[in-house]
Amino acid sequence: MCEHCKTCGIVSVEKYDAEDDEWCEFVEELAELDQPEDYEEDLPMCGNRAKHLVVETMVEDHLCSAHVKRIQSEEVDADLFAESIGLGSSTIVPIEGKYSGLCQYFDPLDAKMEQCTEQATHARILEFETLYCEEHLKRYQDEMKS
Repeated sequence: MCEHCKTCGIVSVEKYDAEDDEWCEFVEELAELDQPEDYEEDLPMCGNRAKHLVVETMVEDHLCSAHVKRIQSEEVDADLFAESIGLGSSTIVPIEGKYSGLCQYFDPLDAKMEQCTEQATHARILEFETLYCEEHLKRYQDEMKS
């Protein structure tokens, strides 16, 4: 675990004044519903207005220097698109502390799908925002504590 993995989690929880079209984005987990993954699009959404905006960060993957350069040159448009539709934004930061993990780069178009064997030197951190109603914010915070 790198230093960035240790610091990820909830960044802020703010009161949110929802407009007519902004609803709680909480979705039940598949495991709780005991349904196969094929039904993912049918998961029940909360029907309540959003009351809180939660900003979170997570390490999406650890990368070697070569793959950092590749991502920075090829995925700028993909990151901008993801951010524009609310999937969050990502930044790539160097790993300063001691970390012995390998690069986790994955290319879905690579037929070989071989794991990179280089030492990871950077972490890609994803920041995303989620809207919650009062009930689901409490439930989410309780789940994060356990």
